[in-house]
Amino acid sequence: MFGELRLDVRQILEHGLFALVGSSGVFISADGKTWTSRTPANFGSNASGIAFGGGRFVTIAGDGATFRSADGQNWTAGGSAGSGTFNTMAHGNGVFVVVGNAGATARSTDGASWTAHPTGGAGNLVGLQFANGQFVAVGPNSTIYTSADGTGWVQRSVSVAGISLLDVAFGDGLWIATQQGGGSSLYVSSDNAVSWSALNLGSHLLSQSSNAPLGIAFGNGRFAIAGAVGVILSTEPAPDTLQISTQPIAGTFTPGSPVTLTAGVAGPATGIAFQWYQGFSGDTSNPVGGATAVTFTTPPVTASVRYWLRATAGNQVADSATVELLAAPTIAFRPIVIPHRIVAFAPIDAPSSTFVGMIFQSVESARGYGSFVKQTWGPTNTRSPIVTHL
Repeated sequence: MFGELRLDVRQILEHGLFALVGSSGVFISADGKTWTSRTPANFGSNASGIAFGGGRFVTIAGDGATFRSADGQNWTAGGSAGSGTFNTMAHGNGVFVVVGNAGATARSTDGASWTAHPTGGAGNLVGLQFANGQFVAVGPNSTIYTSADGTGWVQRSVSVAGISLLDVAFGDGLWIATQQGGGSSLYVSSDNAVSWSALNLGSHLLSQSSNAPLGIAFGNGRFAIAGAVGVILSTEPAPDTLQISTQPIAGTFTPGSPVTLTAGVAGPATGIAFQWYQGFSGDTSNPVGGATAVTFTTPPVTASVRYWLRATAGNQVADSATVELLAAPTIAFRPIVIPHRIVAFAPIDAPSSTFVGMIFQSVESARGYGSFVKQTWGPTNTRSPIVTHL
């Protein structure tokens, strides 16, 4: 159904949507079970990457064409990221970055206008992640490059030559890269991606030739590794690993009232700092003043707003999912006076003959409105009906 697809797990938690891209286009899901095609019109070739940042999704085709969307549903075309073949995308430090074959990379602050910043090497780049303040890109022939902002790329050393690296993730102070092919090793860096060494997983895989570790991600204190033929491995969090154990949930609240948000956080016994932010998870541009505890009471919610929590302890960082507070729409009413003992109420912007949920008795037509019958107050507003008899 989908063809060859990529799943960007990092964007799921940030925006509440699963996003799949690949040879069949772009697919979106709210629950990971039911998928809807949302491939942009005029999408000329395979979708090769997708990322979320700055309030928008951005996806790229293999030929460099880019598209943007605020909701993952409706897309508009952006500019080209350049010539060549592009393989994946990530967002961090306020920029979108794409990488591809023959050292091709490009960056954009808005997902529409792109500038090329090649690595200067000839190696292909197929995996990309932003974490711990930098982008890390990996590829065949033991190729690894790092960059803080997608402009100046630095090549890093790997202890084993000729390895076809495929994917990369960061957590618990470690960068870990997987390889494509028949090998059973991971490649680990504990000095922020400067140098890398092998870690063999042979004893954990059913067959080294068919179950090589391929995709990798880190979340909630664990690395998860997906291999061929359905093999999935995960690590257990260290006892003092900082993690969000319970996500903040708003529940039901009265519009116009404050809302108290709280999250469960596990980790070191002391030294954990908290900061709530307004916006989508991962966007640190709008910290909430004074909201530096695990529990946060919002200002009165009169319009829809999003919040999330970041916990830090030393060099550990744990981000909550985004919680969205949806304010109920306001319906204003005006009285419409009709002779013969009736007052009905209708929305201010509605025509005079439009009534909302209640009409009180009239036994004759009046002013061309027709005959009315008694009805009950409907669910369109919670106010008590006000009736006046003329």
